[in-house]
Amino acid sequence: MSASINSEYSLISKLEKMQARLNLNLSEKDIKIIKKLRRARNSTIHGYNRNQEVERLELYEGYAILSRIIIHKYIEKGGINIESY
Repeated sequence: MSASINSEYSLISKLEKMQARLNLNLSEKDIKIIKKLRRARNSTIHGYNRNQEVERLELYEGYAILSRIIIHKYIEKGGINIESY
């Protein structure tokens, strides 16, 4: 199995564990965006496929997904009391 496939399985496994632990609903579209953003990030870090572009809309959707995850983690640690709002 190549490193790319192992990395893909690792990411999917991490996302599934996070979804189960946080009771977070990520759609297939969310997961595809996360995977594409991760590939773009990795290609930038490692210096290959520098011309790969991520559409602005995908970036905004990626930020929205990331924000949901951060908020869920913050609530999980007791940082936000939803009932007070």
